[in-house]
Amino acid sequence: MLRALFPVIAKSKSKTKCKMRSSNMASRLLSIILAVVTIFSPLAAHAQTGCLSGSVVDNTGQPVKGIRITAGDNVWTTAQISPEPRSDESGQYRIEGIPPGNYKANAFNDQLGYPGIWWPVRDVSIAASSLCTNSIFNVRSRAAKLKLVVTDGTTNKPIPNILLHVFPGEKPGLWLPVEPLLSYGLPPQVPSLVKVQLIVTAKGYSSSEFSFPSLAPGETREINTKLFPKGLGCITGVVVDENYSPVPAAKIGPRFMGSGYANDVSQPVTADDNGKFTLDNLRPGEYVLWPEKESDGFSTNWSGWRGQVELQRVTVTPGGACQEVTLNMGARGALMRVRAMDEATHEPLPNIEVNFRNAEDTRQGGSIVGEPREVHEFLVPSRTNFIVQVRSPGYRASEPVRIEPLSPGETQDLMVPLQRETTDRRVPPSGD
Repeated sequence: MLRALFPVIAKSKSKTKCKMRSSNMASRLLSIILAVVTIFSPLAAHAQTGCLSGSVVDNTGQPVKGIRITAGDNVWTTAQISPEPRSDESGQYRIEGIPPGNYKANAFNDQLGYPGIWWPVRDVSIAASSLCTNSIFNVRSRAAKLKLVVTDGTTNKPIPNILLHVFPGEKPGLWLPVEPLLSYGLPPQVPSLVKVQLIVTAKGYSSSEFSFPSLAPGETREINTKLFPKGLGCITGVVVDENYSPVPAAKIGPRFMGSGYANDVSQPVTADDNGKFTLDNLRPGEYVLWPEKESDGFSTNWSGWRGQVELQRVTVTPGGACQEVTLNMGARGALMRVRAMDEATHEPLPNIEVNFRNAEDTRQGGSIVGEPREVHEFLVPSRTNFIVQVRSPGYRASEPVRIEPLSPGETQDLMVPLQRETTDRRVPPSGD
């Protein structure tokens, strides 16, 4: 009886051992799989991004250390892809983890004397690959520094808010506001080893011009000059509608049309309860006045359109009495309510762009993109024909819709069906 039991017990032990071995093998296999996933997951994630690498050299071909590299849609406003990427001792740099796409790249370091404003940014294309896009940046020679001592020619007092117009070599000029640079502890910097022309000016003052055949890299050049006050002018008047009734609280923006822009564009002013306004401290020259008051139906979206009231042009003369104008804003606009829907499903499309053009001159017009919503409302000109076209991501643009003249204050509803974009690009059969 005992003998008969032994084989059964032995067999049971054998099964237990097999189960234990099987469990151990499964556990080891799972560990191997997890290890492989752990190793290759970062590589898979890394393959979804790209990188930018290369070197930074100066005008002699020598490597430059400490140069910042930026890459973004706009190098002046987009943060660096990685924190403070800089070139090393050998001038090399490498930026990883960049999403695929086209970028603007630049190399600079103002503190070291290599400002990036003088040289064009570079277009770079980043692919999802472990092979980096290579780009070599030439930051030229170290810039020269300027120390400006600018005083009023009549009072001998320092003049604030100095502006520099710098012409390096044969390149177009560039305006440099001095005060913001000084607030960062940076003197104005200009290219070295090339001919440089400078115009020193300030709002309401004359200008002084300087020319240097060549400034040495890192040199500090002191400029002492006096500027004399120029006579400023002003514009005063009243804002009215098509019936010559005053438009209270309308905004009037003066746009200077003369050459030599010196960052002294005057801010818009608001008319009083009687529609009266004054624009003062204007530099002499020609101005175009842009009035608007969206809440009352007056928009700049169609200001100056052919067939509408022309924009007022005023010539400001120095000193003396203000130029007086009556600023006619024309007729109040109408309200357009636009809905878009899928042509096949009739589902509403909340994310749309509305383009409108002057029917008499299709070069005049614009686009309106608002927050996604079922009904988009916007002002349109009254008493004139215009053309509307609607777009939505993933859909074909609608056929242009001609809108007949609307009355001031009238509301017009427009429903626009849109067709989905098709990706069917069949190859026609060959003719053999």
